[in-house]
Amino acid sequence: MKAIIELQNRLQKQAKELLDTTPVLVLLGKLGQVTQTGSSTTGLMVYPDIDFAVQTIKPNVQDAINLVPVIFAKLSATSCKVADFRTDSNEGTSYFIGFEFPYNGKSWQISATVGKPGPITTNPPALSNWLKNMSEQQRETILELKKELINSKRYAGAKSQPPYTFRSVHLYEAVLQGGSKTIHDIESYFGTN
Repeated sequence: MKAIIELQNRLQKQAKELLDTTPVLVLLGKLGQVTQTGSSTTGLMVYPDIDFAVQTIKPNVQDAINLVPVIFAKLSATSCKVADFRTDSNEGTSYFIGFEFPYNGKSWQISATVGKPGPITTNPPALSNWLKNMSEQQRETILELKKELINSKRYAGAKSQPPYTFRSVHLYEAVLQGGSKTIHDIESYFGTN
């Protein structure tokens, strides 16, 4: 088995253990109904992070702010961020809470977007079908390129700007729809080379 697949499988197992043995789900559950999302559910993990969607009838950012000291106390968190999106009409979520904490020798990142109940969809909506139809070779390519982008500091979150920085959806689209196999291919797919 290739090293990148072994890394993914090891992280997947550790993520499950983390959720089974720490109060992460209980703490996020104080904000609403918790659903695990992202690379920890798709088999595309290359670093220790777990994403969640949390749904509640009345999202209130103050609930997350009140949870911050509990997160630090219960998880020995090293950082925590709360972002309020209520005034941003482009966001489908009401707010974000993310935190880092040590677990089993690694610093794990937990990210949760909190919003009202409804379908949890991928962006773009076609992404879920792309991932369902992904071949094992495409999966391996995504894992290798994701690791390369992270190591070169070109893997970014919501504020990514292709062709300079990318987020998961850019990588998935470039590989699964554009046939990209290298970083240069991804840059070309997004019209930069």
